[in-house]
Amino acid sequence: MSEHHRIADFITQDVLEELSLPSNLNYGNAIFLSGGVQFIERGDLRCEAWVGGKLTELSSSLTQRRRTTLFIDVDERLAWRCTCNSKKSQIFCKHCVALSLALLEVPLNL
Repeated sequence: MSEHHRIADFITQDVLEELSLPSNLNYGNAIFLSGGVQFIERGDLRCEAWVGGKLTELSSSLTQRRRTTLFIDVDERLAWRCTCNSKKSQIFCKHCVALSLALLEVPLNL
């Protein structure tokens, strides 16, 4: 694996828009802005966090906290896992969006 690749190198607003449904972009951005990302592990090639559990401007109730992981796979591509996804579904969910934004430390320009 190339040493110059980091997870953050694979994340741009264009990539997030390509991978995510518009609703997941909005909710993920709101989770990030509300401080709803708590890192468990943060490295160059893998990061894991509890995501959610905060009030957002899009919801008056708490979102559920989910364990979410972003990593670089053996083919040097961005990959992810979230406990909100079933094993048969690999959507780039609102939790993945929020974690991505926390890695970049910037909100989306929606």
